[in-house]
Amino acid sequence: GGGSYISSFNRPNLIYTVRPKQHAFGELLDLLGRYENQSAIVYCFSRKDTENLAEDLSSQGFAAMPYHAGLESTVRRATQDRFIRDETSVIVATIAFGMGIDKPDVRLVVHYSLPKTLEGYYQETGRAGRDGLPGECVLFYSYGDKVKQDFFIRQIENADERRHAADKLSKMVEYSELRTCRRRFMLDYFGEKWDSESGGGCGGCDVCVTEKEEFDATEIAQKILSAVVRTGERFGAKHVIDVLRGSKAKRVVELGHDQLSVHGIASESTVDELKELFGLLHDEGLMAISTGEYRTISVTPEGRSFLKKSDMLTLARLPRAPSRTNGTRSRSRTASRNGRDRELDYDRDLFEELRTLRKRIANDKDVPAFVIFGDASLREMACYLPHDRDAFGAISGVGATKLEQLADEFLAVIVEYSAQRSLLPRARPTARRRASRRTSDRSPSASGRPSLSASLAETKRLFAEDYSVDEIAHERGFAVNTIFSHLERIGRSDPGFDLGRLMPPPDRVEMISAALRSHENGLLTPVKEALGDDYSYGEIRLVRLQMERNFENRESADSRF
Repeated sequence: GGGSYISSFNRPNLIYTVRPKQHAFGELLDLLGRYENQSAIVYCFSRKDTENLAEDLSSQGFAAMPYHAGLESTVRRATQDRFIRDETSVIVATIAFGMGIDKPDVRLVVHYSLPKTLEGYYQETGRAGRDGLPGECVLFYSYGDKVKQDFFIRQIENADERRHAADKLSKMVEYSELRTCRRRFMLDYFGEKWDSESGGGCGGCDVCVTEKEEFDATEIAQKILSAVVRTGERFGAKHVIDVLRGSKAKRVVELGHDQLSVHGIASESTVDELKELFGLLHDEGLMAISTGEYRTISVTPEGRSFLKKSDMLTLARLPRAPSRTNGTRSRSRTASRNGRDRELDYDRDLFEELRTLRKRIANDKDVPAFVIFGDASLREMACYLPHDRDAFGAISGVGATKLEQLADEFLAVIVEYSAQRSLLPRARPTARRRASRRTSDRSPSASGRPSLSASLAETKRLFAEDYSVDEIAHERGFAVNTIFSHLERIGRSDPGFDLGRLMPPPDRVEMISAALRSHENGLLTPVKEALGDDYSYGEIRLVRLQMERNFENRESADSRF
């Protein structure tokens, strides 16, 4: 709270973990599944990221809402209130969130992108476990995020400020790449000496709780340190690793480093293994990394004496982690408690059977699963148990074509499943509820806005008058991302709505559809991560809609013959 003085920076009830960002979305689903119906905050890099991630999480059944400075204050306040009253369990936010919020029982704080400073990271993770009970803090780290932050730092006019920001970021990167206790590093950064009772690790960070394996590093350490010396101690890890692995990269050849005796002497090691070894040698004090934007590597006096004496060197490293799958959660979970899903007390086992059926049909028709039905539609089926075509047609996401083509197979599974367990179809909520559900199909309508259909109609009108997406966003006071989500929803409800003028060129469409096909749930965040920063969320939405439409058109054409 305000004004209270914390005598120590140490928060013993918090556990700190850093994970590689490769499969962040799938891991985030697992994490949130573990903290079912408990409060969590997920911090993102940009407003767009928060909105799209919140939408993806909602479509996976989590009560998630976005929060950032671009939202109207009434909406922000409403979101905060829902979070405090436990009506929403997950807030996906930019750093604007949490300043005045005293919610003692936040159990999980996730940094989906790299924070700019350790101060910010400490303050944001500090929102977990204020009640003194355990809290978990997970940071997803990728070097790409550092590069993204560097880009923004380079825009800073003032040289001192720029250097200051670069130093702060390099500490954050160092924390993320640590092979030694993260808590000790953080406390040390804040000028606090910390000694654990056990004399060993802190027992509350991933590095300390993971069993290490010891190995003889004498030979590889000599190779690495020699390569740093031979290349002149003025390069970063990436270049030295290229030399060690025998790369013929342009820069290596230009500098004549392909002629050095150390070129290729560690070709049997992977880039990741060498990166880890650089970290271990740095932790061991044999190697120094300069701070600032270009982190050049040099050999310390200890490192030089090790090279001379060739003493034996034993290091401890984390065991190799098994690779993770991306995307949809493996375990089924209990229904989330948000407004939209509150009545959806759906049957987990039936949901899994329907997913299996969806996958089979998708494979037969050679399309990604999400164009058959989204998870939200399957959850409704597993909740209301429709037994006839009328009831099936009332499920969100079931249009005329899908009713015609798919109803029989899905109804067969639902009816048989219900019969075996003596389950009866459930009545839908009243028609008025139904109308509001229809509109909130993909994303929650923010309170204080006109009803969504009026809002969508306005976007549609401006688009028909040839306004660009940017112009519509400006005119209506919405984010560009919101307008794309409007257009996608209009396109879903109106098959004749032509978005052709927004479609990216064919080669980009090809790349995006390939990425969508490899993520069967068709969600924005994992697909965007796979494609990288060259591709926009808007483009992904357009191609996703096109794939759904192509499927519907093909099916309705087939049925005419």
